[in-house]
Amino acid sequence: MNSKGSTPGPWAIIEDNIEKAREKLEDVDWEYVEGVGLSRVQLRWKRDQLKDEVQRGTLGGFLNRANTALKSFVKIPLLSFLEAVIEYKENVEASIERLN
Repeated sequence: MNSKGSTPGPWAIIEDNIEKAREKLEDVDWEYVEGVGLSRVQLRWKRDQLKDEVQRGTLGGFLNRANTALKSFVKIPLLSFLEAVIEYKENVEASIERLN
Protein backbone atom coordinates (compact mmCIF):
# COMPACT_ATOMS: atom_id res chain seq x y z
CA MET A 1 0.00 0.00 0.00
CA ASN A 2 1.09 3.54 -0.52
CA SER A 3 0.86 6.59 1.70
CA LYS A 4 -2.78 7.10 0.68
CA GLY A 5 -3.59 3.77 2.30
CA SER A 6 -5.87 2.27 -0.31
CA THR A 7 -4.03 2.11 -3.62
CA PRO A 8 -1.57 -0.78 -4.01
CA GLY A 9 1.89 -0.77 -5.50
CA PRO A 10 3.57 2.10 -7.28
CA TRP A 11 0.47 4.30 -7.50
CA ALA A 12 2.46 7.54 -7.16
CA ILE A 13 4.37 6.73 -10.37
CA ILE A 14 1.18 5.77 -12.21
CA GLU A 15 -0.62 8.88 -11.00
CA ASP A 16 2.36 10.94 -12.21
CA ASN A 17 2.16 9.29 -15.65
CA ILE A 18 -1.54 10.06 -15.92
CA GLU A 19 -0.93 13.71 -15.03
CA LYS A 20 1.94 13.87 -17.53
CA ALA A 21 -0.42 12.50 -20.21
CA ARG A 22 -2.96 15.22 -19.47
CA GLU A 23 -0.27 17.85 -19.99
CA LYS A 24 1.08 16.25 -23.17
CA LEU A 25 -2.36 16.07 -24.77
CA GLU A 26 -1.91 19.76 -25.57
CA ASP A 27 1.01 18.81 -27.85
CA VAL A 28 -0.65 15.89 -29.64
CA ASP A 29 -0.93 15.97 -33.41
CA TRP A 30 -4.69 15.48 -33.63
CA GLU A 31 -4.48 14.53 -37.29
CA TYR A 32 -2.45 11.46 -36.27
CA VAL A 33 -4.74 10.73 -33.35
CA GLU A 34 -7.66 10.28 -35.72
CA GLY A 35 -5.85 7.25 -37.16
CA VAL A 36 -5.80 5.45 -33.80
CA GLY A 37 -9.46 5.95 -32.96
CA LEU A 38 -9.22 8.94 -30.66
CA SER A 39 -11.20 11.62 -32.40
CA ARG A 40 -14.74 12.51 -33.25
CA VAL A 41 -17.23 9.67 -33.17
CA GLN A 42 -14.75 7.00 -32.01
CA LEU A 43 -13.54 9.07 -29.06
CA ARG A 44 -17.08 10.04 -28.01
CA TRP A 45 -18.14 6.39 -28.23
CA LYS A 46 -15.25 5.25 -26.03
CA ARG A 47 -16.04 8.02 -23.54
CA ASP A 48 -19.74 7.10 -23.48
CA GLN A 49 -18.91 3.42 -22.91
CA LEU A 50 -16.74 4.36 -19.91
CA LYS A 51 -19.51 6.58 -18.52
CA ASP A 52 -22.04 3.76 -18.89
CA GLU A 53 -19.80 1.39 -16.93
CA VAL A 54 -19.36 4.00 -14.18
CA GLN A 55 -23.15 4.42 -13.94
CA ARG A 56 -23.65 0.64 -13.81
CA GLY A 57 -20.99 0.37 -11.15
CA THR A 58 -19.25 -2.53 -12.86
CA LEU A 59 -15.55 -2.38 -12.08
CA GLY A 60 -14.65 -5.19 -14.47
CA GLY A 61 -16.52 -3.56 -17.32
CA PHE A 62 -14.94 -0.20 -16.62
CA LEU A 63 -11.44 -1.69 -16.56
CA ASN A 64 -12.04 -3.47 -19.87
CA ARG A 65 -13.33 -0.27 -21.48
CA ALA A 66 -10.35 1.65 -20.07
CA ASN A 67 -8.08 -0.85 -21.85
CA THR A 68 -9.54 0.15 -25.19
CA ALA A 69 -8.87 3.83 -24.64
CA LEU A 70 -5.43 3.32 -23.09
CA LYS A 71 -4.29 1.06 -25.93
CA SER A 72 -5.27 3.79 -28.39
CA PHE A 73 -3.38 6.47 -26.44
CA VAL A 74 -0.24 4.29 -26.25
CA LYS A 75 -0.12 4.26 -30.07
CA ILE A 76 0.66 7.98 -29.97
CA PRO A 77 4.47 8.24 -29.64
CA LEU A 78 4.16 11.25 -27.33
CA LEU A 79 2.08 9.14 -24.90
CA SER A 80 3.82 5.78 -25.17
CA PHE A 81 4.82 6.01 -21.49
CA LEU A 82 1.19 5.16 -20.68
CA GLU A 83 2.18 1.53 -21.21
CA ALA A 84 3.16 1.58 -17.52
CA VAL A 85 -0.42 2.57 -16.66
CA ILE A 86 -1.76 -0.39 -18.64
CA GLU A 87 0.64 -2.78 -16.90
CA TYR A 88 -0.35 -1.41 -13.48
CA LYS A 89 -4.04 -1.74 -14.32
CA GLU A 90 -3.57 -5.32 -15.52
CA ASN A 91 -1.74 -6.23 -12.30
CA VAL A 92 -4.52 -4.75 -10.18
CA GLU A 93 -7.06 -6.69 -12.27
CA ALA A 94 -5.15 -9.91 -11.72
CA SER A 95 -5.19 -9.29 -7.97
CA ILE A 96 -8.95 -8.68 -8.05
CA GLU A 97 -9.51 -11.90 -10.03
CA ARG A 98 -7.50 -13.87 -7.45
CA LEU A 99 -9.77 -12.55 -4.71
CA ASN A 100 -12.82 -13.78 -6.57
